[in-house]
Amino acid sequence: MVPITTEPFDSVAYFNTAQSPGAIVGTCSTYLKIITPEKLGEIFNQKIYPLRYSPRKMLIHPLHTLIILESSHHAYNENEKKALKEKLIGNDPEAMELPEKNYGGFRAPVGRWASCIRLVDTIPGETLDLLELENNEAAISMSLISFLGQENEIILVVGTVKDMILQPKSFTMAYIHAYGFTDQAKKLTLLHKTAVEDIPYCFAEFHGKLLAGIGTNIRLYELGKKKLLKKAELKGFHSGVNSLQVMGNRIFATDLSDSVHVLKYRNKEQTFFEYADDILPRWISTICVVDNRTVFAADKFESIFVIRLPERNFSAGFFLSFADIDEEIDEDPFSYKFKWESGYLNGAPYKVTAF
Repeated sequence: MVPITTEPFDSVAYFNTAQSPGAIVGTCSTYLKIITPEKLGEIFNQKIYPLRYSPRKMLIHPLHTLIILESSHHAYNENEKKALKEKLIGNDPEAMELPEKNYGGFRAPVGRWASCIRLVDTIPGETLDLLELENNEAAISMSLISFLGQENEIILVVGTVKDMILQPKSFTMAYIHAYGFTDQAKKLTLLHKTAVEDIPYCFAEFHGKLLAGIGTNIRLYELGKKKLLKKAELKGFHSGVNSLQVMGNRIFATDLSDSVHVLKYRNKEQTFFEYADDILPRWISTICVVDNRTVFAADKFESIFVIRLPERNFSAGFFLSFADIDEEIDEDPFSYKFKWESGYLNGAPYKVTAF
């Protein structure tokens, strides 16, 4: 199978000549095109779909619905713009249809945000549903979560911040919205809204629960009927948890200015344990977990590097297998606790290696 860089065909047929062996001939609208699939260096086609605000995040639902999170600063939402137009021109239907540039634009002051969640059908490119966020809430993050006991239902989780000012950073409230999908993932329905005390930077699914980076804390939530239910929490990160990725039982968390941290969750005690971190303060912008001990990462200074969990237990003086790091903590928790209390530079007992 090879990608075909063209518009969708109305009909196709096999076409074999001396000049184009093994080619495909097809009709597309009013054009007749001959394609040779072996040429994979051609530029792909692109389609541009106009959005209402600046795109921030994008997800793909299993039913092939595209979920786009849009948010713009110094902007009014559609209801506020309509109210401003009515205040300026009164009840004039023709003037209401004129573009914003005719009114000189509507640039909002600092701290005003306009956000929306858009569902797009990827084949025709049509907007299926568009949900505006009210009360000056800025959309920050989102994720698709399949909660334990409701595996057949996918929940969209969206993190928002109310009255956010970027510099100096301030806000009044922060929330986690939970949305359900209806009509074959063509409509969004708000299930509930949970208030949190800090900015929800990121989310991830962890064994049927919601793992959330709330400011400098990591929390584990279950889905309740009226709000999210907090089950566990780990505090004490430096600047803010901006990325969470899960590989098996390991949780890879990144801090805005403190590199990568490797965590483990104990279900019986409902407690997080940090057993590996980095000795350098890296300003991580994004990560990609390759396997349960290897992470590709990039920072805000355009550096790309690989971080790996240690192969050697230096404190014990002998080599351990990769799984033995977890086994040592499970078999001797008191030893782990002692290492953590007297860890290197007040950090985790194990240190990752960067390349």
